[in-house]
Amino acid sequence: MDKLKILFKIVISLVFMGIVLSKINFEALGKDLSHANILLIIVSFILFCLTMIVMVQRWNFLIGIFHNKIPFMDLVSVYWIGLFFSLFLPSAIGGDAVKMYKLSKHHGNPIEVSTSVLMDRIVGLTSLSILSFFSMLIFWNSFDFNIAGKIIGTVAFSLLGFYLLIFNIKFVRRI
Repeated sequence: MDKLKILFKIVISLVFMGIVLSKINFEALGKDLSHANILLIIVSFILFCLTMIVMVQRWNFLIGIFHNKIPFMDLVSVYWIGLFFSLFLPSAIGGDAVKMYKLSKHHGNPIEVSTSVLMDRIVGLTSLSILSFFSMLIFWNSFDFNIAGKIIGTVAFSLLGFYLLIFNIKFVRRI
């Protein structure tokens, strides 16, 4: 059964790779890559990988609240699988669902795993909002407030309202 399952995964992967590769204009890609700065591509890739490691470590911290036995490399693997599915499924939530499924399948309680994934999203959104707010302050003179300022303000106030509701002990007890 395991060999059949692995064969099925390989076939599905090859089909998806074939679909993606059939959509690529290799002549245009080669032309674009010939003008690219290879050093910047390498540095970007390294920074991307380091960012993923930091994000996995953040998730590891959050899941450690519930569960201390999950090996770090298992989390790295699940995080990359979730990232892959986030790129190809209609929404980023699809990758989160895959992370929840994969981790709860191998490491236990789906509620704990789901909570850690949700909290990871909330912490990430909060961090991004804080960075956006400070960037807006730093680049005040060159910032276009028509669209981005409204989005940043809306997200920041929504998060503030969310935190006020969550950390209101009386409200939480009623729920």
